[in-house]
Amino acid sequence: GVRLVGSEMCIRDSSDDENDSVKKDGDDDETSAVLIHSWKQHDAPVRTMAFDSTTTLLATAGADRCVMVYDVVRHHLTHALHGHKHVVTCLAFHPDSQQHTLLSGDEGGAVISWNLQTKRGKPLDAHASAVTALAVLHDGRRAVSAGRDSILCVWDLSAAVLLRTMPTGERLEGLVL
Repeated sequence: GVRLVGSEMCIRDSSDDENDSVKKDGDDDETSAVLIHSWKQHDAPVRTMAFDSTTTLLATAGADRCVMVYDVVRHHLTHALHGHKHVVTCLAFHPDSQQHTLLSGDEGGAVISWNLQTKRGKPLDAHASAVTALAVLHDGRRAVSAGRDSILCVWDLSAAVLLRTMPTGERLEGLVL
Protein backbone atom coordinates (compact mmCIF):
# COMPACT_ATOMS: atom_id res chain seq x y z
CA GLY A 1 0.00 0.00 0.00
CA VAL A 2 0.92 3.65 -0.11
CA ARG A 3 1.55 5.49 3.11
CA LEU A 4 2.68 8.98 4.02
CA VAL A 5 5.55 8.92 6.50
CA GLY A 6 6.26 12.48 7.54
CA SER A 7 6.51 14.31 4.23
CA GLU A 8 7.70 11.25 2.29
CA MET A 9 5.39 9.06 0.29
CA CYS A 10 6.28 5.40 0.64
CA ILE A 11 5.14 2.39 -1.33
CA ARG A 12 5.38 -0.80 0.62
CA ASP A 13 4.72 -4.43 -0.12
CA SER A 14 3.21 -6.45 2.69
CA SER A 15 2.82 -9.65 0.67
CA ASP A 16 5.91 -11.30 2.17
CA ASP A 17 4.86 -11.36 5.83
CA GLU A 18 7.34 -14.01 6.99
CA ASN A 19 10.64 -12.49 5.85
CA ASP A 20 10.47 -8.83 6.74
CA SER A 21 9.15 -6.90 9.73
CA VAL A 22 9.38 -3.30 10.66
CA LYS A 23 9.13 -2.47 14.33
CA LYS A 24 7.77 0.98 15.11
CA ASP A 25 9.52 3.02 17.82
CA GLY A 26 7.81 2.63 21.18
CA ASP A 27 5.60 -0.18 19.91
CA ASP A 28 5.89 -3.82 20.90
CA ASP A 29 3.84 -4.96 17.89
CA GLU A 30 5.60 -5.79 14.64
CA THR A 31 4.10 -4.77 11.32
CA SER A 32 5.23 -6.66 8.23
CA ALA A 33 6.35 -4.40 5.40
CA VAL A 34 9.02 -3.99 2.79
CA LEU A 35 9.72 -0.48 1.56
CA ILE A 36 9.72 -0.52 -2.24
CA HIS A 37 10.19 3.17 -3.01
CA SER A 38 9.73 6.61 -1.48
CA TRP A 39 9.51 10.11 -2.92
CA LYS A 40 9.77 13.58 -1.48
CA GLN A 41 8.55 15.92 -4.19
CA HIS A 42 6.09 18.27 -2.51
CA ASP A 43 7.31 21.40 -0.74
CA ALA A 44 4.45 21.33 1.78
CA PRO A 45 2.11 18.75 3.35
CA VAL A 46 0.16 16.42 1.07
CA ARG A 47 -3.59 16.79 1.59
CA THR A 48 -5.06 14.31 -0.88
CA MET A 49 -4.17 11.28 -2.99
CA ALA A 50 -5.90 9.23 -5.71
CA PHE A 51 -5.06 6.20 -7.84
CA ASP A 52 -6.16 5.80 -11.45
CA SER A 53 -8.28 2.77 -12.39
CA THR A 54 -5.21 0.70 -13.30
CA THR A 55 -3.47 1.55 -9.97
CA THR A 56 -0.40 2.43 -12.05
CA LEU A 57 -0.68 6.20 -11.56
CA LEU A 58 -0.91 7.90 -8.19
CA ALA A 59 -1.77 11.60 -7.94
CA THR A 60 -0.96 13.64 -4.84
CA ALA A 61 -1.61 17.29 -4.02
CA GLY A 62 -1.79 19.66 -1.12
CA ALA A 63 -0.57 22.83 0.48
CA ASP A 64 2.07 23.62 -2.17
CA ARG A 65 -0.80 23.99 -4.74
CA CYS A 66 0.89 21.49 -7.06
CA VAL A 67 -0.58 18.23 -8.37
CA MET A 68 2.04 15.49 -8.75
CA VAL A 69 1.43 12.28 -10.70
CA TYR A 70 3.68 9.27 -10.16
CA ASP A 71 4.09 6.03 -12.07
CA VAL A 72 4.20 3.62 -9.13
CA VAL A 73 5.32 0.68 -11.30
CA ARG A 74 8.33 2.45 -12.80
CA HIS A 75 8.94 4.54 -9.65
CA HIS A 76 9.11 8.01 -11.14
CA LEU A 77 7.32 11.35 -11.29
CA THR A 78 5.42 11.74 -14.58
CA HIS A 79 3.69 15.11 -14.08
CA ALA A 80 4.03 18.24 -11.95
CA LEU A 81 0.87 20.20 -12.68
CA HIS A 82 0.72 23.86 -11.65
CA GLY A 83 -2.44 25.95 -11.92
CA HIS A 84 -4.08 26.17 -8.52
CA LYS A 85 -3.94 29.39 -6.50
CA HIS A 86 -5.04 27.70 -3.26
CA VAL A 87 -4.38 24.48 -1.33
CA VAL A 88 -5.53 21.48 -3.38
CA THR A 89 -8.17 19.57 -1.43
CA CYS A 90 -9.33 16.71 -3.67
CA LEU A 91 -8.47 14.64 -6.75
CA ALA A 92 -10.30 12.22 -9.04
CA PHE A 93 -9.11 10.29 -12.09
CA HIS A 94 -11.37 9.53 -15.03
CA PRO A 95 -12.48 5.87 -14.68
CA ASP A 96 -11.20 5.10 -18.20
CA SER A 97 -7.42 5.43 -17.98
CA GLN A 98 -7.26 5.87 -21.77
CA GLN A 99 -8.94 9.27 -21.34
CA HIS A 100 -5.83 10.59 -19.53
CA THR A 101 -7.95 12.93 -17.39
CA LEU A 102 -7.45 14.00 -13.78
CA LEU A 103 -9.64 16.45 -11.86
CA SER A 104 -8.40 18.56 -8.96
CA GLY A 105 -10.23 20.94 -6.63
CA ASP A 106 -8.97 23.57 -4.21
CA GLU A 107 -9.86 25.67 -1.17
CA GLY A 108 -10.68 28.69 -3.34
CA GLY A 109 -13.46 26.85 -5.17
CA ALA A 110 -11.57 26.08 -8.39
CA VAL A 111 -11.82 22.75 -10.21
CA ILE A 112 -9.30 21.97 -12.95
CA SER A 113 -9.71 19.21 -15.52
CA TRP A 114 -6.17 18.11 -16.48
CA ASN A 115 -5.30 16.42 -19.77
CA LEU A 116 -2.34 14.24 -18.76
CA GLN A 117 -1.13 13.91 -22.35
CA THR A 118 -0.81 17.66 -22.95
CA LYS A 119 -0.28 18.56 -19.26
CA ARG A 120 -2.79 21.37 -19.68
CA GLY A 121 -5.72 22.13 -17.44
CA LYS A 122 -9.18 23.54 -18.15
CA PRO A 123 -10.66 25.54 -15.26
CA LEU A 124 -14.20 24.63 -14.23
CA ASP A 125 -15.52 27.51 -12.13
CA ALA A 126 -18.73 27.40 -10.10
CA HIS A 127 -17.96 27.00 -6.38
CA ALA A 128 -17.79 29.98 -4.03
CA SER A 129 -15.68 28.18 -1.42
CA ALA A 130 -13.57 25.05 -0.90
CA VAL A 131 -14.15 22.08 -3.19
CA THR A 132 -14.21 19.10 -0.86
CA ALA A 133 -14.94 16.14 -3.16
CA LEU A 134 -14.78 15.17 -6.82
CA ALA A 135 -16.04 12.13 -8.69
CA VAL A 136 -16.33 11.14 -12.33
CA LEU A 137 -19.55 9.31 -13.11
CA HIS A 138 -19.28 5.76 -14.48
CA ASP A 139 -20.34 6.92 -17.95
CA GLY A 140 -17.15 8.99 -18.06
CA ARG A 141 -18.93 11.95 -19.62
CA ARG A 142 -19.88 13.79 -16.44
CA ALA A 143 -18.27 14.68 -13.14
CA VAL A 144 -19.64 15.94 -9.84
CA SER A 145 -17.98 18.37 -7.45
CA ALA A 146 -19.08 19.13 -3.90
CA GLY A 147 -18.14 22.05 -1.76
CA ARG A 148 -18.48 23.91 1.49
CA ASP A 149 -20.71 26.38 -0.35
CA SER A 150 -23.50 23.75 -0.01
CA ILE A 151 -23.60 23.20 -3.77
CA LEU A 152 -23.23 20.10 -5.94
CA CYS A 153 -22.05 20.86 -9.48
CA VAL A 154 -22.49 18.50 -12.40
CA TRP A 155 -19.99 18.99 -15.23
CA ASP A 156 -19.79 17.89 -18.86
CA LEU A 157 -16.16 16.79 -19.11
CA SER A 158 -15.78 16.84 -22.89
CA ALA A 159 -17.10 20.41 -23.24
CA ALA A 160 -15.76 21.54 -19.82
CA VAL A 161 -19.07 23.22 -19.01
CA LEU A 162 -21.34 23.31 -15.98
CA LEU A 163 -24.54 21.35 -16.63
CA ARG A 164 -26.32 21.90 -13.34
CA THR A 165 -25.92 23.20 -9.81
CA MET A 166 -27.90 21.70 -6.97
CA PRO A 167 -28.19 23.46 -3.61
CA THR A 168 -27.94 20.93 -0.77
CA GLY A 169 -28.50 23.05 2.33
CA GLU A 170 -25.48 21.31 3.89
CA ARG A 171 -21.75 21.82 3.66
CA LEU A 172 -20.53 18.72 1.88
CA GLU A 173 -17.24 17.02 2.74
CA GLY A 174 -17.49 13.93 0.55
CA LEU A 175 -19.27 12.12 -2.27
CA VAL A 176 -20.35 8.55 -2.88
CA LEU A 177 -21.54 7.68 -6.38
